[in-house]
Amino acid sequence: MEAPTREIVWSDDLSVGHRTLDGQHKGLIRLINHFGHDALTPGQMAQSIEGLIAYAARHFNAEEKYIQGAVPDLLGHQIECHARFIETAYDFAHRFHEGEGEELRATVHAFLCDWLISHIQEEDQQYNPKRR
Repeated sequence: MEAPTREIVWSDDLSVGHRTLDGQHKGLIRLINHFGHDALTPGQMAQSIEGLIAYAARHFNAEEKYIQGAVPDLLGHQIECHARFIETAYDFAHRFHEGEGEELRATVHAFLCDWLISHIQEEDQQYNPKRR
């Protein structure tokens, strides 16, 4: 197993004050860190990204349902952010399927790390009951 280009470490600063959603964020972190650690073929990288997309879609659905009930004014922006993420991730999966490999992996891993941290700290914190 090679060293990751970067690893996300969970901290209380990332908590959104909702146990289930925090648990799902931790799951996304594990998947992203796994992608960063393992030496995978381009096909395996595509499968890993597709698994991450499926997990993210389930999480986004749960998060959007929570936001709809708790802070409905935030829902439209969250849906847009989530859709852009899924679109970008599918593009990466397609590129892996087309044969791009290790040279793309660092870019994808950096994107995943940056997007998740930024999204949790900027968008998701807006629905945190302790920060509203």
